[in-house]
Amino acid sequence: MTIHSKEHFFLSAVLAGVFFVLCPLSLAEESHDSLQARTIGVAVDPSNGTYTIFDPASKKAIVRAAVAAQIDHRWIKSSDYPHHSIQRESGADDLGAKDSITIRNEGLANQPDLICSLHLHSVPDFVTITVTLKNTGSRATTVQAIRSLEAAGSLELGGSDADDRVLSDSFSEDRPAIMIHDLPDATNAMHRAVGSQLIYNRSSKRNLFLGTLTSDKFLTILRLHVDKNRITSYEVDSTGTTELEKENSLQDSPS
Repeated sequence: MTIHSKEHFFLSAVLAGVFFVLCPLSLAEESHDSLQARTIGVAVDPSNGTYTIFDPASKKAIVRAAVAAQIDHRWIKSSDYPHHSIQRESGADDLGAKDSITIRNEGLANQPDLICSLHLHSVPDFVTITVTLKNTGSRATTVQAIRSLEAAGSLELGGSDADDRVLSDSFSEDRPAIMIHDLPDATNAMHRAVGSQLIYNRSSKRNLFLGTLTSDKFLTILRLHVDKNRITSYEVDSTGTTELEKENSLQDSPS
């Protein structure tokens, strides 16, 4: 039995004013396969299956992330796989011409291959991320979630995290109400969004927008984790509605 599960994700770095990044990581110092447009670039690391969204001018990272999946109720990351292969191609889709890099993570016993494709579009510049699970074995597999972005540490938007403001889409238009928040104004140390999230830095005038393109089977949940005035991690999952229902419709229900 072969199972294919795929979700599409949209990521765009929208720039206003001066573009600069304070991250000390230089992609030129490492071995990466990369693509870049004028205002955004992507690079992949074939040693562990991670990818980086970077500033083409400075070659410095905005965010470095892994992909993962919850398979049979167990989380598996791209770095857990022993083999990582890279493929490049050019083509077009409903959004126009694109250049793509695909990272295929494979060779983990009794587990589906975890495949991440990064598609770079230009005019305007944005990146779409497609994560696919391909079960090539004979054992049936269940999938609870597909994680298209898992990043530890801060997002490098060129200013202090304390200057970040966050606009999160919600499960419904009034639960919770959609409004702009300062970074420390988080519920349970997290800014959670459903479908899309915008993070804007007031000092650098730079922002990062992430949004869902399709939701055929799953709901996309974005979780920006914070500790007071700093970002500690970020994750984007295509998953079910249990997490949202527990804190909304079923919040006051008996067990």
